[in-house]
Amino acid sequence: MQIPSRYRVHGDVTKVALRGAALKQLPERTANKKKLGFPVPLNDWLRQDKYYNMVREKFEGPVAAQFFNQQAIMKLLNDHKEGKAANMQRIWSVYSFILWYEQFFLQEKRKFA
Repeated sequence: MQIPSRYRVHGDVTKVALRGAALKQLPERTANKKKLGFPVPLNDWLRQDKYYNMVREKFEGPVAAQFFNQQAIMKLLNDHKEGKAANMQRIWSVYSFILWYEQFFLQEKRKFA
């Protein structure tokens, strides 16, 4: 954020300074390529037994029971696995919360107990 905005954005072009530097080393089509995300195949993973079971274990656990309607989140997970719905974002949000809570509330308590 300390880089002046004129070097970061110019009209529709982002990363102006980085693209300028890249042009010195890379072909123009590469240096000016559209920004891409880092895709992770969570949709597919959540349909595989290994990852489905990891998430199911957390969704059926005590933290999920404390904060969520377990029947509802299991329906999200099962519908996703069966291909009835695309619930990856919701599933990932709940799963991430559960892992975060376990890490920063339950495991931290054990350290100081």
